[in-house]
Amino acid sequence: MIALDDVNVGKDTALCRACGTHLAYSDLVRGASYENVDPLAPPPGCSQRTDVEGVVVGASHRSLGMAAGLLFFTLFWNGILSVFMVIAYGSLLSLLGVVPPSWIPPMNGQAMGWGMTVFMLLFLIPFELVGIVMVGALAMTVFGRTEVRLGQSEGVVFSGISRLGRRKRFALADVTNVIERTKRRRDSDGDVHSKTEIVIEAGHEVRFGSGIPDKRRHWLAGTLRALLLERRRR
Repeated sequence: MIALDDVNVGKDTALCRACGTHLAYSDLVRGASYENVDPLAPPPGCSQRTDVEGVVVGASHRSLGMAAGLLFFTLFWNGILSVFMVIAYGSLLSLLGVVPPSWIPPMNGQAMGWGMTVFMLLFLIPFELVGIVMVGALAMTVFGRTEVRLGQSEGVVFSGISRLGRRKRFALADVTNVIERTKRRRDSDGDVHSKTEIVIEAGHEVRFGSGIPDKRRHWLAGTLRALLLERRRR
């Protein structure tokens, strides 16, 4: 229990005199919202299991609504991009002496010179990278999954598809808190965009789960909070 005299709402601080730990008051308030999360009753799209390596808690990124929106923008972006890619790579093949397929139209009826071709190929690179990222994001909304494996002394967060993805590691003994954090930013048009993710504080911040639907992310955060902070109390 933390006494009210040890809480400063204005400075967002709280002191636990039992262990001497300084905490963020806002994190304590968020923590109370996980009291109704039942780790043994995962919602659809979430799971918890135990294997020889430890406890595995996971949630699917699948969201048909988000997938539909991303599909539209991905097709629109890559459809326009493909026109310029066909012209640029068709010109490159012509300059290399390779006869391009008949369905590749030359620009203005003629192949571009080396200077313009190289410029266009380089100019398209960032747009191609954006297109690849959009395809990856679309795949994550259909097949993506985040799993957190809690072993004897180490935790591993995996986000990806099948075995392809990103892994983040943290020491279980260093975990001090598990919360959901919302970041807001204002773009050049004045519109405010927000992103909510799970944050495991373990000496460093392990952030993940921004692509998980809200209900599943909340259950995953509450379950990890119960499992990890219970280990710490032991």
